[in-house]
Amino acid sequence: MIRNPITIEALETLDAIDRRGSYAKASEELKKATSAVSYAIQKLEEQLGITLFQRQGRRSVLTPAGQLILQEGRKILMATSQLANSAKEVATGWEPKIRIAMESTLNQPVLYDVLSDFLAEHENVEVDLIECVLNGGWEALEQDRVELLVGAPGPVPLQKGFRAIPLTDTDLIPVIATSHQLAELALDT
Repeated sequence: MIRNPITIEALETLDAIDRRGSYAKASEELKKATSAVSYAIQKLEEQLGITLFQRQGRRSVLTPAGQLILQEGRKILMATSQLANSAKEVATGWEPKIRIAMESTLNQPVLYDVLSDFLAEHENVEVDLIECVLNGGWEALEQDRVELLVGAPGPVPLQKGFRAIPLTDTDLIPVIATSHQLAELALDT
């Protein structure tokens, strides 16, 4: 059986060259010598019997065949990345990435301390944190932009399948400027 010359490493090299715009910049990203990156492409071209890049001045531009390999190769790279993440999830019991929305009125230093402790125990989990105002968190949860919402104002939207657990009671203190026209009402209480 003839071995396929298109390897994951070759696809990563092709992808890096295209994204970074040069062999030298791709070699920095891949942490390889420029000559190693150049050799990998030459070897792939030789084994496939096609040209992947053509010179246009000082730049190397993908040929139509190179564009096809890159386009389809990126699908393979994405699939292998998803496979690795799924394997991590199965092995650790945790998703590799969790998206969290926090309400802007939440005591943020406390949340950051909790997240810091969590990340210290679960080094392979990536956390994306966004700040929401008013009911934006519920909307983000409903639209599947986040998996967890912390500090959202009540009430919990009905018929959405959300499970809510109260954290603590929070006392909100209304504040008004002394120069405001209704400030006299606040002084009377």
